[in-house]
Amino acid sequence: MFEKYPVINISADQKKNIELYNMAVRHSIYKIEEVSCNLCGSNKKKVIFRNDRYGIDQNTVICMKCGLVYSSPRLTDGSTEKFYRSDEYRNIYEGESTEKIFLNRYKNAVSYKLNSFNHHKYRDLSFIDFLNETGIAYNSVCEVGAGGGTNLIPFKMMGKEVTGIDYSGKLVSLGRKKGINIFQGSIEDIDKYYELIILIHVLEHFLNPVEQIKKLSNYTTKYLFVEIPGIVNQVPSLQNAHFYYFSVNTLFSCIYRAGFKAIDYRAIDSNNYIMALFKKSSDSVYYYNFSDEIYWVLGITRRFKSKNFIKNIIKSVPFGNKLLNNLKSFSNKGRIRNF
Repeated sequence: MFEKYPVINISADQKKNIELYNMAVRHSIYKIEEVSCNLCGSNKKKVIFRNDRYGIDQNTVICMKCGLVYSSPRLTDGSTEKFYRSDEYRNIYEGESTEKIFLNRYKNAVSYKLNSFNHHKYRDLSFIDFLNETGIAYNSVCEVGAGGGTNLIPFKMMGKEVTGIDYSGKLVSLGRKKGINIFQGSIEDIDKYYELIILIHVLEHFLNPVEQIKKLSNYTTKYLFVEIPGIVNQVPSLQNAHFYYFSVNTLFSCIYRAGFKAIDYRAIDSNNYIMALFKKSSDSVYYYNFSDEIYWVLGITRRFKSKNFIKNIIKSVPFGNKLLNNLKSFSNKGRIRNF
């Protein structure tokens, strides 16, 4: 019971696509494998959850040597690429048509205006504000895992040279129809240098983050920017396509191992998203206390499970849902924290 992650409400179409995915795993159309820790190589791990937010069977574990949180077992390399190229994962996660989501993001991107960066509340494309306030100079941008390329539109409006790359043929086609320079492929298909490479909610999807960031380092002359759903003071939303859940420490350890040093970072209060900017470096070493990291992450996990247990008890009594809604209302007003 305490290893069950709470499942969200999903549409009938999402349920159908989840069953298709589960069937593909059962019949080895999608293959899964056990993996060791990407940071320290240890196989000593502890299961903290056995499903994701959609109810898909997926073990989330913590490395008991360094504290990295990751999925094991998980999709193999070949199955991961097949999963993304099929667009099946978007049908599971987003619950709306790919075209509708793309058009909404495109509309937001073309109307985006620079603003002061707000670390209290997240908004789409706020990483543009973050990068602007760092004061870095760059003329070319490449986004890996760009979807339809809408994140690149503000850069293009600033006069930057932009390129996007993504597995999804459908999204690449939608982006190209809007005049975005984007092509279908992976890191291996990059064939030129850029001053800034960006990964927006992509690093957590990498099968081997350290090695894949090392490959990317060959194609940036200056900077790497990363935005991820982080572990800051709460458990992030779990989904089977997220292979890693980074804290600031484990994120920095990963990126430093690949030949970068941090310039600046921010954690968003409202959702724990981490934004971090790194610069290429030939001398990058990052140290943190492994024992403290493990103790801290397990503490966050225990609090999350305890809170969810209490919520389930409240829901089981008459008018429990109404009481929970009132508690959330008080929380939003700052009277009760993090309920």
